[in-house]
Amino acid sequence: MTKGKLYPSFIAKASARKAAFKQRKQGLIKKLRELSILCDVPAFLIIFCHDFAQPQMWSSTPDPHQVLRHFISLPETEKSENMLNQADFLELQIKKLEDQFQKIELENSESELKLLLCKALRGEANLDDISLETAKKLSSMVEKKIAQVNERMSIIEREKFLNDSPDEDSNLSSSEEDTESPSDDHSSG
Repeated sequence: MTKGKLYPSFIAKASARKAAFKQRKQGLIKKLRELSILCDVPAFLIIFCHDFAQPQMWSSTPDPHQVLRHFISLPETEKSENMLNQADFLELQIKKLEDQFQKIELENSESELKLLLCKALRGEANLDDISLETAKKLSSMVEKKIAQVNERMSIIEREKFLNDSPDEDSNLSSSEEDTESPSDDHSSG
């Protein structure tokens, strides 16, 4: 049986909380070890827990203090470059969702215009009832489609012209033969 979606909340029972902490800590260390190996990056983990007198640490390097010293020596701008607080994270997520919404809204609008155009071409839609804005958008779409058709027609005409015209090499060789044959006749006679 698969587990349902887990919504984290405080575990009230102390023994269950300690067991969950131990299990989650091991899982976190395993993921950090995998990240360190797969991406070849130094990793360092510090866990503060009120049940232990000392913080618990794990490092992918033999000298964990080296990773910590490197991080501490970085300028504040580099340390906080990719860090987000909850408000910044939520703002970023909202911006992404707004961008997705605008993209979907634009696609939906274009699909509605295409549908209206198809219905109008089949005589199923009355264009007398559309707004000026919709008429302008529809006109722009029709102009783009006409431009695409004209471009395709010119490509086909060029290809047809190139395929129908005789080769230049064969024209040159036949004209050379024509010029050589009369001179040969005069020299032999």
